[in-house]
Amino acid sequence: MAEKYEEKNLVDRCWKVIDKQTEAAVKSDAFATIESSLLEAVVVRDTLTIKEVDLVNGKLKRRILGEETIKAIRFPVMKQEEFAAVVLDKSILTKDEIVTFFQFFSSTLATLVGFSNITRSGIPGDICRCGRFTSDSVSISGKTIG
Repeated sequence: MAEKYEEKNLVDRCWKVIDKQTEAAVKSDAFATIESSLLEAVVVRDTLTIKEVDLVNGKLKRRILGEETIKAIRFPVMKQEEFAAVVLDKSILTKDEIVTFFQFFSSTLATLVGFSNITRSGIPGDICRCGRFTSDSVSISGKTIG
C-alpha cells in the first residue's frame, strides 16, 4: 500500500523490516497474497536475512500458488515418469498427496479426490505430422537422401 500511495519513507521502513525479519515476513499469511511484481522485488534483494533453501521451500511455493491453483493442475493426466521426474522436485505436494498419486498411477487407487483427471481439450491426444514430400527419400542436387 505504501508503494501504491507513493509514501517513500514508509516504503523504505517496510523494506528494512522485511530485510531484518525476512523469515517471519515470508511465513506470514499476507505474504501468500502479494502481487507477483512485489514477490519478485522481495526475492531479488541482496539484504534479505534468510537462507535460500528456506526461501524456495515447497510449503512457501504452495502457499503462494494457493490451494485452488494446486488443485487445478491435472497431475492425474501426467505419465508416472513425468510426475516422478518433474513434480517431485518442485516440492509443492504434501507427502500424503504424493503417496496417493503413486497409488493412482499403479492402479491401486481408482479415483483421486480433489484433482481433475480430465485431459485439457487444447492438448491433442496424438501428434500428427505433415510432410512436404511424398516419400521418405529426398533428392538434393542429384543425391538421394533418406
